[in-house]
Amino acid sequence: MNILHYLYTKGETVFDYRLNGRSLIAFPIFMFSVFFGMPLLPKGLSEFVFILIFLCWYFILYCLTYVVLPKKKIKLKTWLRKYKNTTSLWAYLYGLSPFIIEWGYLIIKSN
Repeated sequence: MNILHYLYTKGETVFDYRLNGRSLIAFPIFMFSVFFGMPLLPKGLSEFVFILIFLCWYFILYCLTYVVLPKKKIKLKTWLRKYKNTTSLWAYLYGLSPFIIEWGYLIIKSN
């Protein structure tokens, strides 16, 4: 099973239309970088600059999905037949993994 094909297919079919396949691939990576990159930012950074930096970072990650999965190589009908009967659990776990790891980190840190 190719995980990128699986995530793209599940993102296009199972999730909301606003969270398409490419967003499902890029968003958890973006959230990991937000959670673990925020302590590394310089102090005194204004809110506008902070939001601008992270929006640009998300745009870069989203564009990288076009490098990894170009439009010409996407065979959605074939992938739909292949992954139609598979569970969506792995897609949900992938999407929620940054939050699960962050909560686990906070629980371990508090003890």
